[in-house]
Amino acid sequence: MEIKIKSLSVIIPCYNEEDVIESTINKIESIANRLQDDLKIISSYEIVVVNNGSTDETLKRSVQFVKKVKNYSVINLKKNYGYHASYCAGLFSAKNDMVITLSADLAEDPNMMEELIKTHYKTNNCVLGVYRERKVSLVKDIFSNIYYFVLSLMNIKSLRKHADFRLLTRQDVKKIIQLQEKYIFLRILIFQVIENYEIILYSGQIRTKGKSKFSFLKSLLLAFDTIIYYSKINFRKFLFFLCKLLFFMVVIFLVNLYLFNFEFTNIFVFINFIVICFIFLIFLSTFFIQRRFLLLTRDKHLFEVKEIIK
Repeated sequence: MEIKIKSLSVIIPCYNEEDVIESTINKIESIANRLQDDLKIISSYEIVVVNNGSTDETLKRSVQFVKKVKNYSVINLKKNYGYHASYCAGLFSAKNDMVITLSADLAEDPNMMEELIKTHYKTNNCVLGVYRERKVSLVKDIFSNIYYFVLSLMNIKSLRKHADFRLLTRQDVKKIIQLQEKYIFLRILIFQVIENYEIILYSGQIRTKGKSKFSFLKSLLLAFDTIIYYSKINFRKFLFFLCKLLFFMVVIFLVNLYLFNFEFTNIFVFINFIVICFIFLIFLSTFFIQRRFLLLTRDKHLFEVKEIIK
């Protein structure tokens, strides 16, 4: 069966990436030309850079490619709306049949775009890149394991080790736009719009210039927000479950106290433990209610475009 060759949009969000943006654009253009002219697996392409309120020379260095690169544009957002909002700005602007998203620091090898496209042609499904291996600190690895465990407990569908390297179809992008979400985390949202997908494995690349914009605290807050926003579990039921668990612990303690005659010091320690648990429960409840209120009542506009430079 003859394969219909499709057009490609490449979305590159960036925030303070002045050290890498020029080499990234040059590399993406070179690969896109090879995909079109040599391999002939795409009919045409466009490159969309989304400047997410950068405070350095990222915008200036991005704009200089407008006259050099064909089908190239820069979307300049009014301010920093967050990493995934900038991806959405690119998705909303993309006009071609296939859309590939990747990081400005090229944490993903852009040469793997060829495999993304070829895999898509086999089934017409979207294709998700999954890290084969990635060097991270022990703390981040533990945090990641806990995060995905909680997602599974909350019945939130996700894909472990999938970052932001993916190929979406025009139909997938339309579905994302139609959702009109007030908060977007693409790594989870895509599973609400796609039915079938393919996976390719790749090795993450080490950033050679610049530095990551995600601190541990930002990552932690992002994790909380995704769990709070996408959770289908009623929080009152969850809170009731925690209270029952706490009550069950107290009952076990009293039974042990009666059977084994615990000393006063053990009672004192346990009472302190219960008090700490209650304080943590109150803090967790307050934090959840506050963050959920902020996420659900925020302006429905995920981002505002200051200008589009072509």
